[in-house]
Amino acid sequence: MNHFSTHDGARVAAARPSGRGGFTLIEIMFAVLILALLLSLLIVGVRRASRTVKDTVDRQTVHAIAMAVSDFKKEFKFNPPMVQEMPGTAGMLRLVRMAPTGAVNQILVYDLGRPADLVALQGAATPDPTNPFGDELRYSTSSLAIYLAGAFEVPYSSTATFIPMDGVKGPGFYEPRRDGTFKVPVELTSSSANASKRGTPHAPLVQLGGSAPRLIIRDTEAKELALVDRNGTPIRYYRWEPKVSATPDLLADLRVPPMVGRDPTGFPINGTRSDRDLTANTQLRSAKFAIVAAGNNKLFGDETIAELKLGLANNADSDDELRRLAEEDNIVEVGQ
Repeated sequence: MNHFSTHDGARVAAARPSGRGGFTLIEIMFAVLILALLLSLLIVGVRRASRTVKDTVDRQTVHAIAMAVSDFKKEFKFNPPMVQEMPGTAGMLRLVRMAPTGAVNQILVYDLGRPADLVALQGAATPDPTNPFGDELRYSTSSLAIYLAGAFEVPYSSTATFIPMDGVKGPGFYEPRRDGTFKVPVELTSSSANASKRGTPHAPLVQLGGSAPRLIIRDTEAKELALVDRNGTPIRYYRWEPKVSATPDLLADLRVPPMVGRDPTGFPINGTRSDRDLTANTQLRSAKFAIVAAGNNKLFGDETIAELKLGLANNADSDDELRRLAEEDNIVEVGQ
């Protein structure tokens, strides 16, 4: 005999588990963790892609400048001179040997064929143990702005104040000479007449106006004249002339600056230069110039330890490691 009534059956049905209408706390937390993980991966990917794009821009900039230097040599039969960037009179005048009255001013450039100039460039014979790059001066930042952009506004002479030294106001220049002067037409410097005899100046060899390279003339005194990368860091122009040697695989004989001739897999320890050789870059055997950009960290690696610590937030265990970290993202391109 069945003792259950219809009312009892209804109560039993009501007591049975019904379909779930929501998520448990654990499930919600698990979903949040998955979303957070996916978001973090997305952010890392975006940052990595951004760094790749920026690195590509930097490399393209360095390559474009190196090609401009090669174009300069094809056009004028010599590489752009290396300007002596020495302390002195404020502004661009510090780069100039002022001429006597009526004569032509001259940019101070190094003559790589003169032993005295080579000694001045290479610095001390004994490397500083705290700086594997020593005190070498074999680079210029002004050379690129002067000889590739034509951005030198110093007067042509002490009497011709109306014409810049390179013959062109703003970007552009007349034919440069090895000695730091320009072949500016006489008609241009002596009179406003005979304009048809002035010839045609050369247009800049680098394209300016984008994110990089940009032409920088800092403050009204032009204390810094340079082409800079997208970070605003001046791009360096290294120059050297190899000497005839029985050991052409040695950087010392090739006169290649240590900053340029490096094996990026290692770094000098305790001031030695064991990684500064040609095993990683055989192009250096015939190279005579290099374009070097500092990369994302805005440091080259030859700054003072205090500057490196400030720029890298002291993110290293030793001075050698500081220099390696600063230098590892440098962008270097060499040419003949």
